[in-house]
Amino acid sequence: MSTPVVHSQLGDQQVYEQDLHLLQPGEWLNDNIVAFFLEALSLNKNTHYFLPPSVSSFLVHQLDPDDEDYGEECANFFRGAVPPVLNEDENVDIDLLIPINSSFSDPHAAFMQLGRGTHWSLLHVRICRSVTTTNLHHVHYDSCPRNSNLATATSFRKTLNSSLIAAYGHASIKSSTQMTPLTPFPSSGTMKQSDGWSCGWYCVFFARTIILNAHESQPSYNHDELSELLSKLLSKYKIK
Repeated sequence: MSTPVVHSQLGDQQVYEQDLHLLQPGEWLNDNIVAFFLEALSLNKNTHYFLPPSVSSFLVHQLDPDDEDYGEECANFFRGAVPPVLNEDENVDIDLLIPINSSFSDPHAAFMQLGRGTHWSLLHVRICRSVTTTNLHHVHYDSCPRNSNLATATSFRKTLNSSLIAAYGHASIKSSTQMTPLTPFPSSGTMKQSDGWSCGWYCVFFARTIILNAHESQPSYNHDELSELLSKLLSKYKIK
C-alpha cells in the first residue's frame, strides 16, 4: 500500500491527494477537509478556537473520569488544545467551534478511522469568564431537518463541561443549554440542507459566519463560494 501524499498542510491539519475528489458536489467531506478548513478560518483569531475531530474524539473516548489523575489529564488536554482556557489572568470570552461527527457517540469510535460517521454538525461553546465564575453557553447548529446529531452534541457538551470543571479544579462553572444568539441564525432556526451530502459544508458555513460575526439579517449558504474559498486555501498551503 502506497503512503498517502500530503497535498496541503496548515499546522497539524493535513489534506491528502486522495481527499481532493471529495470537493465535488455530491461527496461527503471527511474529517481531514473539515479540520483543515476550520483551522484556516480560525487562524489568527485570538478568541476563536476549534477542536479538530481527532481531539474531540480523544476527549470523549480516552479521558476516563474514574481515573485518579483525571483533573490533571483534562488540564493538560486544554493547555494543549485551547491554552487561554486555563489562563486565569485573562478575563476574555473564548469561542470554541467544535465539529460534531455522528461517530462520536459510537463506543467503538476510539478504535475506528476518524470521519466514518454519517453526519456533521457544529457545536458553538462560548466560555465567559469573570473573576469568580466561568459560564458556558452552548448552541448546536445542525443542517439536518431532523437535527440528527442533537443527542451526540448533548452528550459531548456534558463531557466537555465535566472535563473543564476537572481541569479548573473547582466547580465555579455554570452551564446553560442555550445562549442569546451571537449570529443571525439562532439554534432553533438553523438553515437546513436539502440533500444528503452537504452537512460538512454547512458545518463550515456556520463556523465561518460565527467567526466573521456576520451582520446580514439572513446570511445565505452558497456552496460555490465556499468551494472556491477552500480551493484557494488548499492552494495557499499546498506542500511545495
